[in-house]
Amino acid sequence: MRVGLLLMLILMVGFVHAARITVGPADEDFPLIQKAIDNSTDGDIIEVHSGTYIERLRIRKPLTLLGLDTGEGLPVVNASGSSSAVILTADGSTVEGFNLTRSGHCACGSAGMQVASNNNTVQNNILYKSQVAAAHPAASCGACFAPPPRQSNSSKFICTYPSFSS
Repeated sequence: MRVGLLLMLILMVGFVHAARITVGPADEDFPLIQKAIDNSTDGDIIEVHSGTYIERLRIRKPLTLLGLDTGEGLPVVNASGSSSAVILTADGSTVEGFNLTRSGHCACGSAGMQVASNNNTVQNNILYKSQVAAAHPAASCGACFAPPPRQSNSSKFICTYPSFSS
């Protein structure tokens, strides 16, 4: 009997899936992306709906951050000219489908996307109006930072702009 209950409990735990959290201006779970990140757990999927989000994101746990065009274009993360739009410090994360704009004016340390971790996927993002597009500490500052053109589409890039995989 005990073995059967233990086996049933193990099977139930094995079927636990990542939570799907939504972010947006209407009836979603959270109105701000960082609030959703802070309230998520490892492996969760955060779907961000169209809109402009004036915030700087810090991803410190492995999760999937997925931007969805819900009729008004890809979601925009606007860093307001201060710091990086996204700083990714968690291994094994995914960031996909965002417009990242207006990172800080400091060339070393501020980027549209700053990655300080490994085994991540960053793809299908647009980086614009930032001093540098992407940064990864694996190489020296000068080798890793590149000034972006007005707008660039990124899909999978390694430490250089316009896209990378770490």
